[in-house]
Parts: sequence; C-alpha cells; structure tokens
Amino acid sequence: MATAMSFDMNHDARLTRRGGTWKPSDSATFIGELRHELRTPLNAIIGYSELLLEDAPSASALRVEMDGIRLGGQALLRIVNAELDPTRLEAAGQSFKMQTLGEALYQETYAPLQDVLGRSARARLEAAADAVADVDKIQRSAEYLASLIQTFFSLSAFNDRLELADIIAQSQNAPTVERFVAEHQSASGEFHGQILVVDDNALNRDLLTVRLAQQGYAVVTASNGREALELVAGSAFDLILLDIMMPEMDGFETLQRLKENEASRDIPVIMISAVDEIDSVVRCIEMGAEDYLPKPFSLPLLRARVGTRFEKKRLRDQEKAYLGQVAKLTEAAAAVEADLFSEAMIKDVAARPDELGRLARVFREMAREIKAREAVLEMKIRERTAEVEAQRNALAAINTRILDSIRYALRIQQAMLPSMEHMARHMTQLFTLYRAKDIVSGDFYWFHGFEDEYLLAVADCTGHGVPGSLISIVGMNGLSQIVASNRVTSPAQILGQLHAHIRAVLKQDRRGDEFEFALDSIDIAVCCASPRKGRLTFAGARRPLLVIREQGALTEIRGDRFPVGGRQREYERAFQEIELPLDKGATYYLATDGFADQPEANGEKLGTPRFKRLLASVAGQPLAMQCNTLEARLDALLAFEPQRDDVTVLGFKP
Repeated sequence: MATAMSFDMNHDARLTRRGGTWKPSDSATFIGELRHELRTPLNAIIGYSELLLEDAPSASALRVEMDGIRLGGQALLRIVNAELDPTRLEAAGQSFKMQTLGEALYQETYAPLQDVLGRSARARLEAAADAVADVDKIQRSAEYLASLIQTFFSLSAFNDRLELADIIAQSQNAPTVERFVAEHQSASGEFHGQILVVDDNALNRDLLTVRLAQQGYAVVTASNGREALELVAGSAFDLILLDIMMPEMDGFETLQRLKENEASRDIPVIMISAVDEIDSVVRCIEMGAEDYLPKPFSLPLLRARVGTRFEKKRLRDQEKAYLGQVAKLTEAAAAVEADLFSEAMIKDVAARPDELGRLARVFREMAREIKAREAVLEMKIRERTAEVEAQRNALAAINTRILDSIRYALRIQQAMLPSMEHMARHMTQLFTLYRAKDIVSGDFYWFHGFEDEYLLAVADCTGHGVPGSLISIVGMNGLSQIVASNRVTSPAQILGQLHAHIRAVLKQDRRGDEFEFALDSIDIAVCCASPRKGRLTFAGARRPLLVIREQGALTEIRGDRFPVGGRQREYERAFQEIELPLDKGATYYLATDGFADQPEANGEKLGTPRFKRLLASVAGQPLAMQCNTLEARLDALLAFEPQRDDVTVLGFKP
C-alpha cells in the first residue's frame, strides 16, 4: 500500500488578506496566486498516481489507468505553467485580457481533465480496498481543479479584475457555465433575445454560452436534437445554433422537424459545422437553415452572423406586426360598411408615428365624417376635391406597391427555377432560353437529378403574368412533390399525378359555370434520361419532344392532345409514355409555343414548321452558341411586334 499523502480541499484558510479586507489584486499577483492554487490539486493527482503505480500489479487495468492519470496530470501541469507564465503577461502588456486567458485555459485543460476524471472513476472499480481512499483523493483533486478552472472561465468573461477568494468561494457550488451566465444576466436584467445552442460537445456549448452572453443574449443549451425539440416546445427562442453531427438525433433530422412544425418553422437556424462538413451545411441551408457558423468559432464572425439573424428576425417580426395592423384597417373598413365601426378597433394603429398610423388616423376621421355627413353635407363639398386627390395619390401608391409585389414575385419564381449549376452536376451540355411576356411568366422549366438518371420538364401554363405565374408555382411544387418526395420517375405517371394535383389544388372537380378555374391547365413535356441504361422516356401533354441527330434529321415525338389539369370528360386521364434509345450524338429540345407564336415582319406567326427549321439550322453549333442564335432571332422578331407570349426553349445533349 502506498504511503498516504494529505491534501486539504478547504483552501480558505490559506488565502492572503491585506489589512483584514479583500482588495483587488493586480493581474500579475492574481495570476501567481491562481497558478499556485491550481498546482496544489495537480501535485496531488500526480503524487497519488505515482504512489499507486508502485503497488499496482504489472499489466493490470489499475496500472493502465494510473499511468494515464499520471501522464494527464503532467500534461495539465505543463498547460497551467504555460498559460499562467508571468512572462507572457509582461509580453502582452496593455493588450492583456483576463477573458482571453480564462477561455484559453478552459479550452486547453478541458480534454485532459475529462480524461483524468474518467480514468479515476474506472480505477476505483479496479483498486484494492486499501487503495480506494487514495483513488478518491485523485478524483476529488481533479473535480476541484475542474471547478476552479470552470469558475475562472465564467467569471473572467464578465470581469477583468478578479480575486482568488471569489473564484474559490464560487467553485464550492460548482455551478455550470450556463447556470452562472443565467444568474449573471438575471442580476443585470438585460438581454437582447434568447438563443438555443444545440451541440453534443460540452466545451463548445460552454464557449458559445459565454460568448453569446457577452453580447447580451440569454442562452439555453441542449446536447442533442431530442432535447432541443423538447426545449423549443416549451420556450420561445429567437435563434437556434444547431450542430450537425450529434447522437440520438442529428442536426438534419432536428432541422427537418423544426421546419415541419408550424410553431417553430419561422425560428431562424444557424448550423454549427466544421469546415470539412460544408456539403452537409449546404444540404441544411436547402432544408431551411439561415446560415452556418464554422468551427472553431471566431468571435467577430459569431457576432456578425448572430447579429444579422437577429436583425432579420426583428425586421420580419416588424413586418408581421405591420401586416397585422394593416389587416385591422381592412377589418375596420368592412365594419364601416356594415355600420359596426368603433374607433377602438384601430386605436393602436392610429397611435403609430409612421405612415400607417397616419393612414389610420385619416381613416378614423373619414369614419367620423361618414357618420356626420347628413348633418354637414354642404361643408363636405369643398373637401371633396381634396379627398379625390388623396384617393388618386393612394391609388398611385397602391399601384406602386402592386408593381413592387410583382417584382418580388419574380424573384420568388426565379428562385424556384433550377439553377444551371444544379443541372450541370448531372449534365454538362444544356441551355435554357427563358423570356417572360410580362414581369413574371406562365412558363417554367424544371429539373431533378438522381444518381443514375435525371428528369427535365418544360411547361406552359394557362395565361401569363401573375395568373400564369401562380399556376406555374402550383406546377413546380407538384412536380417536386411527385418526383423528389414520392420518387416517381415515369414521365407518364408524373403527368397523371400532376393532372390530379392541379385539379385538386384548383378544385376543378366543382360543377357549375360560376367556377372560374375550371379551364386552367398546363401544357407540358417531361423527359427522363438514363445515361447508364442508354434510354430516354418521354410523355407530353400537348407539347412534343424534338430530336435532331448528328446527320441533321429532325424527329418530332408528339405528346397527348390533352393538357394537365382543366376539364376532364373522360373517367380517368392516362398519358402515353414513349421510350427511345438515348443518342449521345443527338440534341434534344423541349419548348413552349411562345417562340413559334411570335409574328414576323408581315404580321404572320413564325409558326411551328419554321421554328423547327430554325432549330435544325443551329443544331450543329455548340449549345451556348445555339442559345445566343435563338436569342438574337427572338430579338429580331420583337422588333416587329411586342412579345405575345412567354417563351421557353431548353436544349440538351446527354
């Protein structure tokens, strides 16, 4: 049995008092005291492990653990000596920050301390009865050391002048970093918002907690996705920092569930990721994450990313509140018409200092005037001109807002179209010519790729402009749901399911002439190319597939003569599917009728036959040059007459 060593865990009696009361130490004195205080438990860890090694049987589990504890203690001693070296303080001079020292010491000692604590717990199970007491002393020394370092880390984040007595006193309670920060903020009563940090690494959680708290945010932590979802269900969070790789429930599933839940889908999420996980981060952003934060964490980047998301959320919340008060004005207008209006309905809106508040106050006055119009009719004659002018200005403002909304709708529609970069991952030779008649388009093209095949579609929706664009969004969402979610790759089945989807969304199974959406439909061509199998399958609804082979011969593969959606007189609408060999030397084209419907100089349409001949004349060119030639030809046609319809042409080579 090793000789027992005494180690007093109660250090209060050894603290130096100055004049009977505690006074702030300068940095050098404090660091010297802290280094001495940390080395005391370290000496116990190293000393007891060496004593136990003397009696431990060779090749025993106890010997392995004691040797690991001895090496870990020595590594910790080197870290403490290096980080708390007085010469480093002297070299830092005025740039020295206690917070930086506390964070560095916490990070550097975290892993070896956890290893010592784990080994001491295992060693206790292996130790003989007369050695258990010494193993316990190692355990208590390591716990005390961890508590001191953690307390120093927490206190230094908010105070650059520290007393060793405060650190020792607070370490007795061994508060977690999260609890310490929460108590600190509770005492100050100031924070900008609440953030949920989800990471299975305790060190990362602690570092983020302190850094975010320094910026004035309240922080709650979770070690996995399941804990995070439980916290979100019971508390309101302004932002979530979410790690990707975690046990029990990883970041992908957690993010998916957050975005599926109506109550949490609007909470902004920033992914926490190592640099080599960038592909996973991209996947998360596609799933709805706002941004990502790389590991290791950079304080300026953390501040910028979090600050930006809070500002966006603030603006989004402000917009929601604004729209909510606009809705109150709308309800008030209906109440005036029904003679049920009360000024209390818009009291809070009228109190706003902005233009909406001004509008609410004008509305309130108008309501008062309406009630009194019979009594003051003659006085209102002179005010009528001013009212008409105000209405004209209001209509002009409404027209401006409508145009702004349509332009914003264009951004949404363009964002839903597949990017060339995305399509190029599966096929390198393609072009798209896409021109809207109005700001937004009733045409669209669509793409989805699998590992061994990809699908393309070009569609022409009923109408153009805003109505056509809305139908196009229904169509794009339907295709994505059918293919991406349900993994349907048969073009005929896709058209059949899209037909049912359009009719269901637009409720086209209603009867009666009063239903105005009964005729809305989509002309569409869908191809599925399988390069490995060397085949291509096609199905069309009033749109063909054009194939021009290397010899210049053009083949038109026609689709069915009925559209997707609209009236259905037959019992069940089925689409024909055509399979043909995938010719690597051929060029394939999908197009709407917009190009062919554009008039020439004589006022006659270009027409489908001449459009085919135009494609045949450019088929031998590289695809990028083909696109330029077609655009130049379309620009020439537009010189004779404004564009009549939306135009979409997609060409590709397998």
